[in-house]
Amino acid sequence: MPQQALSRVASYDSLGSFAAVPLGQLAVTPIAAAVGSAHVAIAGAILWAAMSLGALAAPSVRNLQPTR
Repeated sequence: MPQQALSRVASYDSLGSFAAVPLGQLAVTPIAAAVGSAHVAIAGAILWAAMSLGALAAPSVRNLQPTR
């Protein structure tokens, strides 16, 4: 990625991340009412773990070196 585009890409990444939070908060109440709050909590934990492990599965993420 070109160095001059890094700030713009980071901005779009942050926007997508922050926009997903209120959408998830709006969606969780009707879903919990339909299937039960325990099922929603378990499904959320499984999805969170899968996304975290999925990111770590990429060699480029696992092999990141600290910058100084």
